[in-house]
Amino acid sequence: MSKQEKRIRKELEKHWRAGRYWEWLALLERENLRRNYGREEQEAWNNLIKRAYRMPANLQDFWSRFPEIKNPPATPEIQCLRILGDFAAGRDVADRLASLKNLPFPAEAFRQMALSWKEDLFPEKKIRGILDTFIHHPEKVTAKYYAELAGLLGESPLAASIVSMGGKLDPFRRLNRKGKGNKRISPIRLVKELNNADFQLKGISETLFLPLQEILFYPFLFQLASFFQQNVDQNARVFLLPVASAIPFLFLRAAGDRREDFQKYFLGASRTLSGPDRSFLARVSSQGSIEEKASLLARLRSLLQKETGHQYLDPFRDLY
Repeated sequence: MSKQEKRIRKELEKHWRAGRYWEWLALLERENLRRNYGREEQEAWNNLIKRAYRMPANLQDFWSRFPEIKNPPATPEIQCLRILGDFAAGRDVADRLASLKNLPFPAEAFRQMALSWKEDLFPEKKIRGILDTFIHHPEKVTAKYYAELAGLLGESPLAASIVSMGGKLDPFRRLNRKGKGNKRISPIRLVKELNNADFQLKGISETLFLPLQEILFYPFLFQLASFFQQNVDQNARVFLLPVASAIPFLFLRAAGDRREDFQKYFLGASRTLSGPDRSFLARVSSQGSIEEKASLLARLRSLLQKETGHQYLDPFRDLY
């Protein structure tokens, strides 16, 4: 056996032991060794098929990785998975599904589900209509829209997160309710509500895909942008800063490229350090610029003098 053959065999064994069947099949095909590993090849495909039916993510992985194999076996189960992929992509595959016979479980169960599928089982048009409001009319969105969207998702894990998001929207809408100037806001109560909502929304964001985050958070960001645009020209710095500092997650998300600038400003100007992300405080302590550290030192020193910043004593000593 040549060194090349030994290397290939060793690599095949490594992929097999790790359960990397796609890599194993691709290498087998690339080196033209299928005739030497017939039994193992069949076992690899069986493992991939079983894995695909276990979870939706596995099924998506099968559809995305399948094109890597140029000449796959034409077994009924593999054909079924390929057709189901076309079905999920919105193609008309009823005739092809109907032609499949003698499929084992769970392939046959999936085939029957696809054949009996009706559009009203998944209200795509209704969901698109709600999301269209989020994107084009964010000022109209209330908690009711989030609840309605969650209801259309059935028992999806996303439903609970979306309902929870809707429950946090009201204090942001109250920022823009008509009233006599800034008196429409009870500073202490509303700022506290905003701060609690912002903290919980940051946690919820970790359960959502980024594209969905962009849509679902847009009504919040719209309300914030409207509020600051209406008040920024009225020399309301003393009033605006506590609001901005109370919602670091959403405010800094809306800030985009100017995120770092606003964080520096909060550290230098706010009365407490409850607003800025603690991750930013940790970064400044360890690797921040001279300007950032100077700003943070001044704020920590002020808090310690007022006996309100004992929790920041260690960062203060490290910086000093």
